Parts: sequence; structure tokens; C-alpha cells
Amino acid sequence: MTKFFSNFAILLLKVIAKLPFWFLYWISDILYLLVYKLLGYRKKVVRQNLIKSFPDKSASELKVIEQDFYRNLCDTIIETIKSTSITAKDIKEHVQIINSEYVDQLYASNKKIFAMQGHYANWEWPAFAWCLMYPGQSIGIYKPLTNPQFDQYYFQFRSKFGMLPLAMNDVARTLISKRNDTYTLGIISDQTPADTDSAYWTKFLNQPTAVFLGTEKLAKQFDAVVLFLKVNRVKRGYYQMEIVPICEHTKETALYEITEKHVRFLEDIINENPADWLWSHRRWKHQPSIENIEKFKLS
Repeated sequence: MTKFFSNFAILLLKVIAKLPFWFLYWISDILYLLVYKLLGYRKKVVRQNLIKSFPDKSASELKVIEQDFYRNLCDTIIETIKSTSITAKDIKEHVQIINSEYVDQLYASNKKIFAMQGHYANWEWPAFAWCLMYPGQSIGIYKPLTNPQFDQYYFQFRSKFGMLPLAMNDVARTLISKRNDTYTLGIISDQTPADTDSAYWTKFLNQPTAVFLGTEKLAKQFDAVVLFLKVNRVKRGYYQMEIVPICEHTKETALYEITEKHVRFLEDIINENPADWLWSHRRWKHQPSIENIEKFKLS
């Protein structure tokens, strides 16, 4: 029965995805009223995250960010659904890439690239734009879903322009097998580590935050260049993706240097336009141990 309903829901999503953009954004407006006004989806989590992240902002300022966040969230949901039917022409019209010549130089030098993003603005369409712009192998790290039908649904649309979706547990083994190849590895940088005791801890948006060390460790191991894809919402449904170097000579960096750099860069992006980050994510559900407070000087 669960399989039947999952397949029915996926079929419905694929039908919705074929609707024109203007109609989908009309659905997003209705969804906003449902998610925010009627159901109050994770409103308590969003408010708590905003209050702790911006202690100097007034209640009225935080309210505006909250409302704009839910509007952007509903657009992101609709745009993710649209991903199953979106065309290469659509992506080229809706995502503009800035500083692409820098990546051309990296490809010419046969450099491995780690391209980082946050859960900011739209993180699906920029990945499509990257695959369409650059012919090399692109790998995207993802966390498999427990529902096999929806896991396959996400796998299919994320791989439609040549991206290879790769489960987190398979990353190290796959990269070792590709140690002599050039590729781009797409990484979402603001996931919460399951093992926070072995994570890197830092102050992020005024709160002690655990951060994965995998990017830093793997970038050093494979001598990869680390970039950040800064995605700006130009207007509804249209984005600019700026390619920003984080670290070129990774093997020469100090311990935690790469991690601290990409965390600070994401923090700066969020401060520029807070409503575009995923505030409904329970990013701070873990607190540091006494040992980590002392080790990373969090007090």
C-alpha cells in the first residue's frame, strides 16, 4: 500500500511539473498560505533559529525575514518539483553563471574541483547549470531517502543532465577509484554531522555549530580546488550563480583552515539576504561537549 501511494504521489508530482512556470508560481502563492498561515510548518523552529542568529534585529525585522523565508521556501519546493521536466533551455534562461572563465582554467589544468553550496536560494537548478556548462564528470553527494520510490525519483531528476548522484557512504571509496581522473564534486556544506564528537565546532550565526570535516580532508587528500557557488535570487525563478574560489592550494593549508573559510563565506551570504537560507532546518539540534567547548574555544 505504501508503494502504491508513493508511486501515485510521484506520478502527480510529474504531472504538476509539466505545468507552465506562471501557473506553478500561482500554486506557490497558495502553498504559502497553507504552509505558513494555516499550518505554521515548523514556525517555532524558524523563529527560534532567527532569534538566536540575529540577536540585534528587532521583532519586526525578524518577522519580515520569516515571511519572506516561507515565500522563498514555497518557491523552492515548486522549483524542485519542476526539476523533473525542466529543459536545458529553461536552465540556461533561469540560471546565469558568473566567473565561468575561472573554471575553464581549472579544467584546462586538469584540476579536481570541490564545488560547495548551502541550502540557500535554489540548490538544484545551479547544479543543472553547472553540468550543462562544463562537460567533465560531475558528482553530487546526497543522503539516500528511506522511501525507495522517492529516492529513485530524486535520483532520476538529479542525474538528468549528466550529474552522478553519489550516496554519502560511497564518497571516499568512489574518489579513491577516480584518483587519476578530473571531476567536479558537488557538496552541500551546511548539513548537520551525525557524529558531532569528531566534527569541527565553530561559531556560526552566533551559535556553536558542528561542521563536517569531510570536505577539508578529501580536498587535501586529492589536491582538489575548493569553490563556493554563491547563488543570488535575481527575481522570482531567476538566479545568478557566482563561482567564488575558497582555496586553490589545499595541501598547503593549516588544520581547519578550509572548513573555517567555507563556513565564514556561507555566513556572509546568509547575512546579505537571510530570507534565502533554509531556516526550517534543525541545524542546531546538537550542542558541543565540554571537551569540544574547550578544544575549539567556544566559550
